[in-house]
Amino acid sequence: MREWKVPVVAVGVVHEGRTILARGYGLRDVRRRLPVTEHTVFAIDSCTKAITATAIGILVDEGKLQWDAPIRQYVPSFRLFDPVATEQCTLRDLLCQRTGLPRHDMIWEGARLSRQELFDWLRYLEPSDGFHASVSFMPVEKAGVVVLTNVTDSPLVRLIPYYVFDCVLGLEPIDWDRRFRAEERQRRAARPKRARGRRGTRPSHKLTDHVGTYEHPAYGRLVVSMR
Repeated sequence: MREWKVPVVAVGVVHEGRTILARGYGLRDVRRRLPVTEHTVFAIDSCTKAITATAIGILVDEGKLQWDAPIRQYVPSFRLFDPVATEQCTLRDLLCQRTGLPRHDMIWEGARLSRQELFDWLRYLEPSDGFHASVSFMPVEKAGVVVLTNVTDSPLVRLIPYYVFDCVLGLEPIDWDRRFRAEERQRRAARPKRARGRRGTRPSHKLTDHVGTYEHPAYGRLVVSMR
């Protein structure tokens, strides 16, 4: 918890239908020093992905859905920003998170939108700027690893091939995650501090030039005013 700067963790262990451990660690309210317990309510977050994938898998087994059939075959009103993705996107693409749609956190996090509204607004959310492909080969061992992601600076793009090659070659395991995080801390420490401003310069536009009402079909209306 200290290493990842996590204020609270809840742990539950169930073995053969019996609860072995149900306990909270840390503080649910840091300011008021309130501890977390086994009854503290957490956001479900990405746990819903496993639940959704399981439910879809059951329907596939029952022959009611197909992994690689276009979504529009089942939901004709499904539409993404990109028309090609709209026509070709499948259930497998959705569950593998490879539609090209980034997080767009501001559209759903804390927003009081219905599921239908979120669904209808998918068509207005622009896809990622591009994709990243990391290709690594070991010709002698006849092994290779390809990692496909959205454009990102995440160390996972390098970590995954290293881990796979360690396993293939039967090498002593290395904590690549810890090593990469140590390298990142060193890079940040060596990075020059960003200056807050330069003397003798002025903004290219007056602040009043930014005043106005900005509107996006999915994000809604944003009003910028002077005080």
